[in-house]
Amino acid sequence: MFAQAGLGLAFADQYRDPSWARAAWRGNDAVTLFVVVPLLLWAQRLAARGSAKWTLLWLGLLGYGVYNYVFYLFGAALNAFFPLYVAAFVLSTLTLGRALMAID
Repeated sequence: MFAQAGLGLAFADQYRDPSWARAAWRGNDAVTLFVVVPLLLWAQRLAARGSAKWTLLWLGLLGYGVYNYVFYLFGAALNAFFPLYVAAFVLSTLTLGRALMAID
């Protein structure tokens, strides 16, 4: 998520969608980079210490990753970031699945 959002902001000209969609992708990249990624790292750390509240937040943020990158995969015009969309979607999906299976 960090790599795709950071590159999306740095190289916004890679988005090949209409201007309104490019603005939406840039806004989404900003939220992902500056809000979701730090919260995800923080929640993961505190969830590993056994906090139920932070575990729920961590799971929710992983769900955000799944939803967000499915939207990029099927909603954005094919661009240079496509491999990052696939990687972020697969990693978010696998991590969320493993985490949900591990919950008692």
